[in-house]
Amino acid sequence: MAAVSQGAAEAGGRVLGVVARALPGKPNRWVQEEITVETWDQRLFRLIALGEGYVACPGGTGTLVELAVAWEMMSKGLLPRRPLVALGEYWRPIVEPIEAAEKNTRGFVSLAESAPAAVAVFQARFQGKRSLGR
Repeated sequence: MAAVSQGAAEAGGRVLGVVARALPGKPNRWVQEEITVETWDQRLFRLIALGEGYVACPGGTGTLVELAVAWEMMSKGLLPRRPLVALGEYWRPIVEPIEAAEKNTRGFVSLAESAPAAVAVFQARFQGKRSLGR
């Protein structure tokens, strides 16, 4: 998380940190604005609501839940369609079988093999538009 926050800050982005009181830990030093919520699930839904798009880096169960909930909300029409990128080959054996089994989930997740490929997904989506965060 710190590397992502650092990269965003150095590129001139606005870095938000959503912290749940129920979870241990503090925002990293690159966070410019801290948003505090009470519970883990409030944090999850706040992260999703705040995002203009999402990149899931290889991670653990928390990252998997974040990816899955954003994906499910978009596929059910509960969230406007936004870029949702799974970064690296790590995600392929997770994403592809789900898309094969459930046709209504297809086309929401972009598999990107590299950070530049993930950036290209966002550039295609937001070409000519200013970010809401700037």
